[in-house]
Amino acid sequence: MGHFSVQIGTDSSQAFELASQKTSHFGTPDCHRFRKKIFERNNLFALPLASAYKRIAEDSDHVQANINLRQWDERLNIHDFNVSMDDDALQTFAEKRAKQCEDVKTFLNNDWYEIYGRCAELVELYTLQPSTPEQHQDCISACVNRMCCKKWWSRQLRCLRKHTIESFSRDIGIVRSGKHCYASPYAKHSYLQQRAKTEQYLNSQHLVNENGERFSLKELHDRSVSNPDMRRAELMTRIKGIEILAQKTIFRKFTMEAFRKAAILCLSLESLTGLPSNNHISLKILTIALSIFGTSY
Repeated sequence: MGHFSVQIGTDSSQAFELASQKTSHFGTPDCHRFRKKIFERNNLFALPLASAYKRIAEDSDHVQANINLRQWDERLNIHDFNVSMDDDALQTFAEKRAKQCEDVKTFLNNDWYEIYGRCAELVELYTLQPSTPEQHQDCISACVNRMCCKKWWSRQLRCLRKHTIESFSRDIGIVRSGKHCYASPYAKHSYLQQRAKTEQYLNSQHLVNENGERFSLKELHDRSVSNPDMRRAELMTRIKGIEILAQKTIFRKFTMEAFRKAAILCLSLESLTGLPSNNHISLKILTIALSIFGTSY
């Protein structure tokens, strides 16, 4: 099974060795074999798992650390789907699951309700939601055909992998203040990898206009609002326009930036007003306070 090559400062094999060394003095020989099996299966997370295991073993004992490690392993392995697998392995996995559904469809010979039930059971094994007839104008065959489609499986599994990794990364402390504040390094790697693929595709495709001029999609992309730099320039222009408009009217202009700081102010406001920090009213009160009193941060 293929896995991501993303590790914090080292490759997968080195990470596994370091994880084993970090936890080698905890527990019995059976514990060592137990940890080794989990580190090998989840080599993407070998070092974070080892760090969390060590912290729990030192704060409590190796028994509690083993319990937590087993629970983490269950989160990272949903039935036979390991979220550490890379894109190629995930695509192969999706094709196999689609083929299973297709085989059920062929075997049951257009008994659509029975086919749907069997395929839905397979989908739910991976905590995914099968398509429902209500989503397709009560056409159950459309639901079955979706579950027989490798592209549908690939999209669902990618989404599951992304959400599982990010949720796990927050819970285990990979994503936290002072380290990775917003997203895990695996999400960043996936994002950069997708950007590289997109850029490669744009460079490989060309368009010819009525004058015979030839442009790559990358050139056209860079000249349009699809380009992040262009979007930023347009945003700054709009902000400046709002400022000029505010100066010519009775309104006062202010700009909220650095969202984390705004969130901190909302939390402070919650302690003063008793309003939930995620309540829109809190943000409106903050807006009014900044406008009237000129509060700065």
